[in-house]
Amino acid sequence: MSDYKDIKGLKVRYLASDPANPEIGEVWYNSTTNVAKVLAVTTADAWASGTNYPGNIRNQLGAGSATAAVHMGGYNGTSFVAATNEYDGSAWTSSGALPAPRGDGRAGGPQTDVIAVGGTVSGSDFSTTSFSYNGSTWSPTPSLNTGRNAMLGTSTNGNSTAFLIGCGQISTISNTATEEYNGASWTSVNPMNTARNSGGGAGTQTSALAFSGNPDSTPLPGPYSNATEEYDGTSWTNGGNLNTARSRAFGSGENSNSAVAFGGQPGPGVDGGVTEKYNGTAWTTSPVTNSARSLYGRSGLTQGAGLISGGYVSTAGSETNVTEEWTGAGASQIQTIGTS
Repeated sequence: MSDYKDIKGLKVRYLASDPANPEIGEVWYNSTTNVAKVLAVTTADAWASGTNYPGNIRNQLGAGSATAAVHMGGYNGTSFVAATNEYDGSAWTSSGALPAPRGDGRAGGPQTDVIAVGGTVSGSDFSTTSFSYNGSTWSPTPSLNTGRNAMLGTSTNGNSTAFLIGCGQISTISNTATEEYNGASWTSVNPMNTARNSGGGAGTQTSALAFSGNPDSTPLPGPYSNATEEYDGTSWTNGGNLNTARSRAFGSGENSNSAVAFGGQPGPGVDGGVTEKYNGTAWTTSPVTNSARSLYGRSGLTQGAGLISGGYVSTAGSETNVTEEWTGAGASQIQTIGTS
């Protein structure tokens, strides 16, 4: 009868890079970074420092997962930029630039099949443009029906051909408009229940979640929202309220029953780091927080893993390059167990 030694062997694998799909409990040695690693299940929520973003930036668009992310565009304190950078869980690498500088739009999908939509290029316009990314270059895709920035409720079904956006800022007001993308065109669908902008979203086109935001008619004066809405592919219904009302929050998650909300501003000019998790009914506040800032780029396809980079620190009045990685309890995570 075969035992573990016969099946698995006793030697730790010596690899030039982390395996693409390791199994929980699998151990290997990464000869490039000179560290031993294991895929382990976490027992507690955690925020950990990642490698700094290449430059101080805010209002980036972000997509992908925590270990295969792509962040693009943003505002560097002087102008909007077109730069695109990919993250592999340990380092940022420059990739193909956006066709035009922009910030404060939304993006979704995995690292090699991203769609980026809307936003602004001058601080006062509201873009209808959208672009797709194949892992190296950007290509134009059909335009939105309604130009907007600071959208919420964005999601994808794992690629760039099933995308959803809700609300956002049109001219100087919030709105309830929702649009779906099928890979060929944008279609206006049932509106959200509450007009707002600058909120967070998670999930897929047929099981989405939108939360928080600024419900007022002028940009970001507060008071901010704790409202949550769930989308089933046809209509929006009200869900459980966040424990902390906020604007400029972001999130990640598989669907409307499994999501996480990151940070944002609980009041005008006040940065917060509160993290909350949603189970389809109610939000639970995590005991850990990210560093206080807002307007960062974000990636994350699950409740258990996410990534934020850059952002604006109100107390300092400036952009930052800080990167942080989120791991929720019960999620699998590659961890370092030794160095040479």
